Amino acid sequence: MDDYSIEYMIKKRKGNSRYLPILGWILVILLAIAGYRFFAVLFIVAILLGAALIYFSPKLNLEYEYTFVAGELTIDKIFDKSSRKQAGNFLMADMELMAPEGHPRLDEYKNFKGRIKDFTSGFENKEIYILVFRSKGEVEILRAECGSEIAEAIKMRYPSKVAR
Repeated sequence: MDDYSIEYMIKKRKGNSRYLPILGWILVILLAIAGYRFFAVLFIVAILLGAALIYFSPKLNLEYEYTFVAGELTIDKIFDKSSRKQAGNFLMADMELMAPEGHPRLDEYKNFKGRIKDFTSGFENKEIYILVFRSKGEVEILRAECGSEIAEAIKMRYPSKVAR
């Protein structure tokens, strides 16, 4: 039972950020032309803005990969389908509660003052789960869109910690 692995991927909604690189490159071109013709300082600003666009543009195309293996949930961020960064590694033994968003058992965490980590796509009408972890006296809350397979595996393995 501990040897199975479930993976689930979601693509983060881009919203209006998909136009930012295009507008940024148009601005770089205009600044470079103006810098070449009028003020050299604008040319330097164009080079710096171009470097910033090269660095930040891949981070706008984001996917989340959820992996559930042997009582451990790992969430990775995948940038532009080329680089990966681990966003979190959570032991299910430290989990206090897993419930669908809006469930009555989550009422005690309504006024939570700490940081809530959001690993959802941003699309409407998706099933979002709230996972509450307590480790070393600290409470950590996750918003996750981990998919029905992972949610069912967690329910089977930790039935007392999952609200239905």
